[in-house]
Amino acid sequence: MVTSIIFSKNRPLQLDLTLKTIAENFDQCSKVIVIYAADSEYLCSYDVLKKEYPEVDWRLQTGNLYKMIYCALSFMDCQNEFVCFLTDDCMVYRNVPDLSAVLKHLKEDAQTKCISLRLGLNIDSRQIESSLTQDVPNTPIYSFGDQEQFIIFNHFQNRYGSYWCYPMSVDGHIFLRSKIKNIVNELLAVNVRIHSNWPQTPNGFEENLQKYTTIDGCFTICPTVSCVMNSPNNRVQESHKNRSGDYYDSSAECLLSLFKEGKRIDINKLNASNIRCPHTEINLMDGLV
Repeated sequence: MVTSIIFSKNRPLQLDLTLKTIAENFDQCSKVIVIYAADSEYLCSYDVLKKEYPEVDWRLQTGNLYKMIYCALSFMDCQNEFVCFLTDDCMVYRNVPDLSAVLKHLKEDAQTKCISLRLGLNIDSRQIESSLTQDVPNTPIYSFGDQEQFIIFNHFQNRYGSYWCYPMSVDGHIFLRSKIKNIVNELLAVNVRIHSNWPQTPNGFEENLQKYTTIDGCFTICPTVSCVMNSPNNRVQESHKNRSGDYYDSSAECLLSLFKEGKRIDINKLNASNIRCPHTEINLMDGLV
C-alpha cells in the first residue's frame, strides 16, 4: 500500500530504530527505500545494516538528491500508489491504524493534500527556545467518515508556523505518489537549470516543498493520536541550523561507537508515553540493549 522513503546521514543506530519501528508499528508499509549519505567512518556500519535488512532498498546518495528521489518515485513498486517520507531520527512510536479508507480518499479527493502520521489531537505544543508553547488547531476538526481513528482539517485555517499549517513535511507525511513525483520533477528541473546551489539535504528538499503548499488541496487527514515522532538528539547537516541536543545530546560519533559495539535501541524501553510535540527529545540511552 505505502512505500516509505527514509533519508539518512551518519546515523546507523538511529536508522536501525526507525526501521525496527516501521516493521513493528506500520504494517501497511510494504516497501522501504533508504537514501543515505555517509562519511567514510560510517560506511561500514551502513553495510552492517544492509545485511541486517536485506529487504530494504539501499541507495547511497552520490549526486543530486532530487534526482535520486525522483528515480525512487518513478521505479518503485507500481502497486504502491502512496509514499511516506521519513528521516532517520523519526520513529513510528505507536501502531498506525488501518489506512485503507483514508488512502482511498487521498487518491480520489483533489482537495486532500496528505495524511500526517505525526499529528493527532495529542499534539498541542511547539518547542520555542527552551519551553513548550501552545500549538492547537484553530480550524474545525471533523471525524473522517465513520472511522473514529482519523480526523480531517483545513490546514490553511491555522496560523503560519503551526504544525497544523505545515502539510509538506518529510517527517511522517504520506502523499499520493503521482502528485509528489510531479513536484519533485519540477524541483529537479529548477535545481539543474537555475538554482544549482540548493543544499542536497532532506532539509533543503523539505524547504523547497513549501513552494507547493498552496497547490492541490487544503485538507490534511491525521490519526486522532499521532503515530510518528522525531527525537532531535543531534544534527548531522550544516545547511539548516535546526535545534538539537537541548536535553539529551547524543552526538553522531557517540552513537556510531555504540553501534559498532553491537548496541541497538529498543523502542519499548524509551519514554514516548506523552508526546505533545512532533519534535520531542527523548533519552535514547534509556533504550540501549
